[in-house]
Amino acid sequence: MAITIAVVGTCLSQTVSKVTVVGLLNASENLVITTSGLREGMPFTSAVVDDAIKRVYALGFFDDVVVRGRESGDFVEIEIEVEELPQVSQIVFEGNKRIADKDLLKHSGISLNDFLSPADAYYAVRKIKAEYADKGYPKVEIETEAIETQPGRVNLTFIIDEGVQLRVGTIEVFGNEAFSDGKLRRQIETKKKSLFRSGKFNEMKYLEDLEKIEEFYRNEGYIMASVDSDSVWTDTTTSRLNIQIWLTEGNKYYFGNTEITGYYIYDSTDIFGKLKYKAGDDFSEDILEQTQAEIYFLYQEKGYIYANVEEARRIDEDTVQVWLYIDEGIQAHVRKIEVAGNTRTHDKVIRREMAIYPGETFMRSKLMRSVRNVYYLNYFNDVVPDFKVLPDGDVDLIIDVEEKPIGRFQIGVTYNSRDKLVGNISVGWPNMLGRGWESEFMWEFGASRTNFSLSFTEPWFLDTPTTVGFDLYNTKWTWSGYYTESRTGGSVRLGRRLKWPDDYFSLYWRYKLESLSYGDFSSSYSPTPTYDLRERDWPELESSTRLTIQRDSRDSRMFATKGSRNVYSFDIAGEFLGGDVVYQKQDIRSEWFFPIHKYLTFVVKGRAGYLTNAFGDDQNDV
Repeated sequence: MAITIAVVGTCLSQTVSKVTVVGLLNASENLVITTSGLREGMPFTSAVVDDAIKRVYALGFFDDVVVRGRESGDFVEIEIEVEELPQVSQIVFEGNKRIADKDLLKHSGISLNDFLSPADAYYAVRKIKAEYADKGYPKVEIETEAIETQPGRVNLTFIIDEGVQLRVGTIEVFGNEAFSDGKLRRQIETKKKSLFRSGKFNEMKYLEDLEKIEEFYRNEGYIMASVDSDSVWTDTTTSRLNIQIWLTEGNKYYFGNTEITGYYIYDSTDIFGKLKYKAGDDFSEDILEQTQAEIYFLYQEKGYIYANVEEARRIDEDTVQVWLYIDEGIQAHVRKIEVAGNTRTHDKVIRREMAIYPGETFMRSKLMRSVRNVYYLNYFNDVVPDFKVLPDGDVDLIIDVEEKPIGRFQIGVTYNSRDKLVGNISVGWPNMLGRGWESEFMWEFGASRTNFSLSFTEPWFLDTPTTVGFDLYNTKWTWSGYYTESRTGGSVRLGRRLKWPDDYFSLYWRYKLESLSYGDFSSSYSPTPTYDLRERDWPELESSTRLTIQRDSRDSRMFATKGSRNVYSFDIAGEFLGGDVVYQKQDIRSEWFFPIHKYLTFVVKGRAGYLTNAFGDDQNDV
């Protein structure tokens, strides 16, 4: 890179009269002049020239930038001379077998028509090498070749020698007495090659693994443990990497007494109740940090977000005495709540899910519940809380969301042996117009089956946590060789979020009216007399109502990892509601979610139901 300023004259009290650019091949002259900030009529100073050069060079298009000023009385004509970097016309990868061209292109960071500098090529090679190392090729060699095809244009070639894919053959640990090699190997990500493991070696992950071994020891009471040295070498006969690690365990230490000072807001029972250990337990850095975090979270519950918990320790033989010093700080209140990232969803839809409000004392539990409520809407990929500290110590909360694609529009045709050819049009709109409304439409049509359904839900009727909705449907199903079944009906729904017994409870009510009929009986229809549908007077009217109580504490509506959902519903239909169908039905459902691993959740589900006719002569006649 060369940046040159060449100015003829004194440059005192002079004005720019003209700006020109020379040396361009592919870049736009107007772009260069506009970016430089130089324009006719502006005062000409050395600071202006210096800033112009920085701006033009920052475009990344040029290898050399020279600015010249030619004086003519009180005016200066400026000429910007540039030496363009070549533009990339083609990118070619040679020698790559394990990683596809499109993947290498993505990792290189270089695209067609980019201006190519030596630094760009250097960093592209580094990025590609890092990707190969992650795939188990740490000895990959890469060269670049840029061939000029025409003035200002080059073809860039990456010449790759992948080398041999190295797998880990053995991992040996020396100096360990408290824990076996196998126990220590389970603490690290680097694994030796086996039937179920690839054995790939990544140098960065391996260095992190050495730190993980030390962390493991320190959480088991060996606070002086350290990895002294290690060796990674290749067995040329097997092309396997052999790893040897030497460590010093040191003595084992235990928690001693803990003294805590500086607390005034809480009493000692509250503070010491947050200790995650007791005297005599194995000393653990993690557990001590968890204790500090628990005390900090305790203070956050009363708005003391500036509280600080510092620790000091003294070692007496095999015991670690701990002192915790609490600086409570000042109490913070929420001044306002900002919503960011919502490109489709109205602010109100997010704000009404908040459990914390402006003017309230900041509470961590209320903030986390707010995040859960917003995420539970299932409109966003991510919900990130943040806050901005104000001069007086209060905070502005920021709820940053990332919208995700939602909604469904589907047109299709299906075929099966029973219904033959059936067309369908389906529309689902979970966040209708960004207002949180939910609507569903479905139309199926065919020779044997037609089905129409429409539903709409307003989850916050009149800006209250009250759900209002309706459903309409009409179905006609021809059962070949039997009869035609027709159902037409609809329902209205009403729900309300509750505050008692806790705010995970909801209560729902539904009224349903349906007309059911069977007709067009086939000559081949010949059931037993007890079940002969021809003996009944069609259509029959079902008039029913349902009451449901639900407690739902899941962290996600679609992919829950913790919490539970428990539902009890009671349906009743009878002549006293104006219908012909009589029944009573009870249904209990329960789902419990337990996180086992980052990507694994254990789920327990159960369901029970009971159907009867308590008002009829025969309780089984339903």
